[in-house]
Amino acid sequence: MIMCMPSRYKITQLTFTGKWSTPMINEGMQLCLDACAKLAKIMRLCLKEIAFDSQE
Repeated sequence: MIMCMPSRYKITQLTFTGKWSTPMINEGMQLCLDACAKLAKIMRLCLKEIAFDSQE
């Protein structure tokens, strides 16, 4: 499990079980950070649209 702060592009919590090599951990963290950043942009756009629509 990985938790991150997309605005800072930082990992806030990392939990894994089993045997993981350092390259696998690094690749997994990078994939998760990139996905989190993309989702954060989409969520911000949706919230802005909702806020704009509610003002009309």
